[in-house]
Amino acid sequence: MGMFSNLSKLDLELEDFNEIKSRVFSELGFPRVNVEVTDEQLKIMIKRAADTLNTYSPRAVEVIKYVYPTLSDYTFSEYDKINAVIDVAVDMNYLITLGIPLTVLMRNPIAMYAARQPNVMADFISELASYDYVSRMFGLRACAELIQPNIIRINPLPLHPSHFLFNMAVNHTTNLDSIDDYELHWLLKFCKAKCMQVIGTIRGKYSSTSLPVGDLSGNADSLYNDGKEMERDLMEEIRKRRKFPKCSIMVG
Repeated sequence: MGMFSNLSKLDLELEDFNEIKSRVFSELGFPRVNVEVTDEQLKIMIKRAADTLNTYSPRAVEVIKYVYPTLSDYTFSEYDKINAVIDVAVDMNYLITLGIPLTVLMRNPIAMYAARQPNVMADFISELASYDYVSRMFGLRACAELIQPNIIRINPLPLHPSHFLFNMAVNHTTNLDSIDDYELHWLLKFCKAKCMQVIGTIRGKYSSTSLPVGDLSGNADSLYNDGKEMERDLMEEIRKRRKFPKCSIMVG
């Protein structure tokens, strides 16, 4: 398939595809105005929109992974590709076996929550402040390195069997049921912008045609340019959007 295999693999239900088509075409004046876009062209537009969403506004998933002593690399075979590691929550035992005293680890949770939430002392450290304190005091900086396509390397190496919770960004589902309202609205506008460019290109071929009643004009240049401008604005908007907060390693 070459470079075209990079397009998102979609498996839209016919009802969902027809709904997208109806919404996009109605914005362009259909059915009163003919929309010169085929179903195959629209499907390619949807795939390109999905590719852009996967890059700039992917799906967030959480996976609990059992980690083994002295093993750093972990493969997430359930995902063909991981786009980014958003966050990692580590078991308290992980830090203890690295030599961090329990009294240091529990200092902030006890001070901040023990009076109203005694359960914070059971199992996990839930405050990022605790990790920050440990990091500054002991110079410890745990990190999760992404190795494409779906391997995460953790450092320092775990010295004790434990559980990590990985919060990752991955591609949207093939039927697009994972996109939120904003992403759906963005996808519809992106498809509209692409349709405007296709229609403008097609109508532009007939703009100089002369008929007995006058010249045939479909305002092709204006339609094409408006579509290009809309696409540029949408790309700028999605690039600036911050779906996830700043990534950090949390202890939780």
